[in-house]
Amino acid sequence: MSISVTVGAAIVPFDLWRPGAVLSGAMVVYDTETEMSKPGSVPRPVIASATDGVQGYFIAVQHLAAFVDAHRQKTWLMHNAGFDLAVLESVGVNTTDLIESGRLFDTGLLYRLLKLADSGSCHGRWSLDYVCKELLDVVLPKEDRAPDGRVVRTSFDRFLNATGAVDYAAMLRPENRMYLNYAGRDPVATLLVAQRMNDWAQLLFETPSLDIFNPQSYTTVPPQDGIDVGQQWQVNGFLTHDIQLRGSVALAAISRCGMHVDHTAVSSAVTELDHQLAEIKKVLCDRYKWTTGQGSQQAFNINLARLEKDLGEKLPRTESGEFYSRCAEDLDEFRERSEFIDLFLKHETLTKIRNTFLRPLEK
Repeated sequence: MSISVTVGAAIVPFDLWRPGAVLSGAMVVYDTETEMSKPGSVPRPVIASATDGVQGYFIAVQHLAAFVDAHRQKTWLMHNAGFDLAVLESVGVNTTDLIESGRLFDTGLLYRLLKLADSGSCHGRWSLDYVCKELLDVVLPKEDRAPDGRVVRTSFDRFLNATGAVDYAAMLRPENRMYLNYAGRDPVATLLVAQRMNDWAQLLFETPSLDIFNPQSYTTVPPQDGIDVGQQWQVNGFLTHDIQLRGSVALAAISRCGMHVDHTAVSSAVTELDHQLAEIKKVLCDRYKWTTGQGSQQAFNINLARLEKDLGEKLPRTESGEFYSRCAEDLDEFRERSEFIDLFLKHETLTKIRNTFLRPLEK
């Protein structure tokens, strides 16, 4: 069985995937079709589809683990990865290494990050059909209907039998081929969108050699406003993509399951944090006569005035000029030259963690 899937000018042949087959391209663009989602649960998968832009495959649920294992070392693209990863996990596929590898990219996140970098705002729609229309001027049909009038997008569950098994024989019948066409279009469209976003990034950062899906190319991007963004991107992903990806996956899980607070672990963390804070405060008090509460600003100013004299250079001050700045961004460059500043910033950071994040969990 082979069908041709068309998106814009792109035509990709799709076949049924069988264990042993491997996409030859460097990228695997992946999408899952499921039953309708219900709040608080992961929908059951019906069929998955993937392509490298040259060949496409439809993957049966029972073969998902084998397909992922055969392509783990490749670069993966998904649109709304939090959803597809949850579906894979629900059938026993371990996706942690994909998330942590730095080789998994979410085009939905990338679109919003590029929009934020380009225009200063990332609000608005980011669904695949919307992004496809905006970036490619290609309409991605989302309201196709089966012969019985049901919307294809929302009726893949018709192929699930009473036991939850998928009736692939029914899906392969000629009258149901629109379901396979629908399933194949999304990964092809995702790849086209990814290519256009790479062009967008190259123009935005004036770096023709930039490949947002290849972290090794990040070092070719010149500093932006004095910041070595290439180095930062290699750690945190292009425009912080990797951080956003982990956050989106975690938040999707919390949205489904709610959040359990391990009060024993919280108590242990608080005890350890309080111990660290006490040690830091003792050194600050004994060596620099600084402590929290009344007189802290005066002691802080005395220490920075002394440091300013020792270094022979001006230290950052507040906007009024009356006090020395306590802002971490202003003081961070002096940490290695001043034990006081290093300890003070550690104290402020730990205090923020203690009061902002841990204290609410103690209740």
